[in-house]
Amino acid sequence: MTAPLAGVLAGQLVASVTMDHFGLLGLKSQPVSLGRAAEIVLLIAGVIMVRRF
Repeated sequence: MTAPLAGVLAGQLVASVTMDHFGLLGLKSQPVSLGRAAEIVLLIAGVIMVRRF
């Protein structure tokens, strides 16, 4: 049950960062920073760890 929830959260974060980067839906465009990219990488690594263990 935890792995699907973690996957959904990771997908929402990636969608949010993508929408912010391109300024979709009338949002102010914000480039992807190193910190935001690190968040995505760490969250995806967490999803992989949850699925394996």
